[in-house]
Amino acid sequence: MFTPPNRYYTSKDWNTVSELSENEFGGSYQWSKKESERIAMELAAKSGLPLISLCPSLIFGPMRCSAQLGSQSVKLVAAWVRGERPVESRLSVDVRDVATAHLAAGIKLERGGEGGRFLLTSERRMPSAELRDILVAAGGSANMTADLTFRGGLVELGEKEVHAQDELKEGLGVVLRGTEETMRDMVASLNKLS
Repeated sequence: MFTPPNRYYTSKDWNTVSELSENEFGGSYQWSKKESERIAMELAAKSGLPLISLCPSLIFGPMRCSAQLGSQSVKLVAAWVRGERPVESRLSVDVRDVATAHLAAGIKLERGGEGGRFLLTSERRMPSAELRDILVAAGGSANMTADLTFRGGLVELGEKEVHAQDELKEGLGVVLRGTEETMRDMVASLNKLS
């Protein structure tokens, strides 16, 4: 079990707190992702097939068409950019990097590589005030606010919360973009498509 501040989350850690609930979408969603992965791993092991499991944090990044404006992460960032809700600190990953990791996983398995589990995420949460400044500079509303009350969950805001990127680079050859580039590109695409 995770015991801060002595360490951070790794690909060996599993969600042990989320539950299936009729009243709590977020927890039920996280529970279903964990259960799906667990079942896929059991089936792969029974079948003797290698499996690569990719576990992204909240996926952000530029959209290619207006049909993507309905996704949860796009709605969230659009509300931030318009100043409709405070900017929040999140662990994140760029949609382009998620796509690259999927391709790399497929190629690795096709070439006879071993399975594995990889977390696709930034390792530190960017403070919301810093993220707000990036969004404003990228073309967001100057009246955006930031949630300054969040200090972190089990790991203090700004500290290393996840160890993932070394394993991802070594195991799949994937290097993730920084949060600033992701958010800048996302705002540019929002402004273009909205």
